[in-house]
Amino acid sequence: MIRVYLAPVRDFGATNRKNQSLTAEAIVLELLGEPLHRTENGRPVINDGFISVAHSGKTVAIAVSSAPVGMDLEEKKERSKALWMRVGAQNGYADWCKKEAYVKYLGEGFTAPPSQVELPGDVWTASMESDTLCLAVCAKTADEITVKQEVAPHVWETALLHR
Repeated sequence: MIRVYLAPVRDFGATNRKNQSLTAEAIVLELLGEPLHRTENGRPVINDGFISVAHSGKTVAIAVSSAPVGMDLEEKKERSKALWMRVGAQNGYADWCKKEAYVKYLGEGFTAPPSQVELPGDVWTASMESDTLCLAVCAKTADEITVKQEVAPHVWETALLHR
């Protein structure tokens, strides 16, 4: 099972990018009782299982699984058809998010231009869209995804501020 947690980015008085990272760290600390660790190349890791972190705009997402997982989250903005064609995402955000989830699943990030990244048939991807967000998950096999969305202030803020 893949558990996905969505939360609004909290304002910790820093830049939006830093607030995104601090919010993700707070969520992981609260959910798993351990700090978020990163490899030398920046890939997030946890002690027991696998994790993928994504943030865009004012939303952060964390995917946790017992098997390798990659996830991407994108805040929807107006994009030209030419841009989607250039990056090989004919279906717009859904294709782009799947590509990014796939390279996160591999643990490599984009090592080739996005237009050259093809999803092989031996991985499973799923995407979910709302009017404002697109989320995609990649794993080795089809798996149940559960999503928890946090919209009210929560102990995640306190967990970070008091560590």
